[in-house]
Amino acid sequence: MKLKHFYLVFPLILSCSHQAKTCLTETEIETVIGKLKPAYENMIAKDAAPMNMERTCHKAKFSIDKYIIMVYSDAKNGGAHGRLVKDNGLRTEAEAKECLDTAITSLSRTNIPGFTELLRLHKNQNPEQWADPDIGPMNWVHCRAIGDEYWESIRTLAHELNHESVGPSCVYVMETQKTLCLKIPEDLPTISIGKVDLSFITHPAAKDFFQKLQTTYFEALNQPFNTLLDELNAYTVTNMTWRGELEFIGKDIVIDKEGHRAGFPLPYFLLTSANYLVQLKDQNPRLYRLTFRQTENGKITSMLLKRAEAEWLKTIEALKKNGSEVKDFEKALFEKYKALRREIKF
Repeated sequence: MKLKHFYLVFPLILSCSHQAKTCLTETEIETVIGKLKPAYENMIAKDAAPMNMERTCHKAKFSIDKYIIMVYSDAKNGGAHGRLVKDNGLRTEAEAKECLDTAITSLSRTNIPGFTELLRLHKNQNPEQWADPDIGPMNWVHCRAIGDEYWESIRTLAHELNHESVGPSCVYVMETQKTLCLKIPEDLPTISIGKVDLSFITHPAAKDFFQKLQTTYFEALNQPFNTLLDELNAYTVTNMTWRGELEFIGKDIVIDKEGHRAGFPLPYFLLTSANYLVQLKDQNPRLYRLTFRQTENGKITSMLLKRAEAEWLKTIEALKKNGSEVKDFEKALFEKYKALRREIKF
């Protein structure tokens, strides 16, 4: 079976000050764009340059290839923040509201557990964003697209709503409607120690995708460990939504007539999460023991790994049931994860 494509979104929320909501300064805008630069250069091109689209007191909007960079001041958290997202063409509040209403109806049809509560939680956490076409949840949806491209954006919406519904160091579990928060020691290494050797992936498009993914997440951004678990959690939701689309919307929107489908990043995030823990255990056994052995951090991490693993096994069954199959590189990623998982004790 051929690889159709991969997709990846970098919803980076970056703060460069802790002031109340004020007009953006040039320094704040330049700082946020500078933090986003490794991501957009890796995704687009080394010489990619943002083009100014629109500027107000609280927002600065730039275009770059097929993407939009938004820099904005945040009333809830304070400071200047930024995000990089694929341009969906929405420009007015009316367009955005209509698109979001359509997307919520579509997402509800997938029957993913906890969907209604997730929407309520996100809206309560981010009230100002819900009417804003630039930084609201409609940002992720491509209502002008058709077929798989539209439904792919519905998966992204579920993924990003899950990211944005809780604060830093926390993850939201939709099925149980619980928010779980880790306590990350200041001396815990960043996620770069979790990156893996990708030489075993022989499929050209898959290797290119995962190399870009790894370069961006584990080298250019290189954030704290809780962000890796947050990504694992969000990609678990992505797969849940994909299965919902397959079962309740129709096979043709996720697997085309020739058997092509998008590749799944979930096994990669299982592998890198496990590799992070193994590397930490080997490099600093004491810090690993204090942080993850018989601790709340360990309980949360173990649960999220088990949840993601269970979802991947459900995805495999769904593929088999619909005459499809797991790709060789997905199998290899998952097998390497299982080997590392046996080395981890919580």
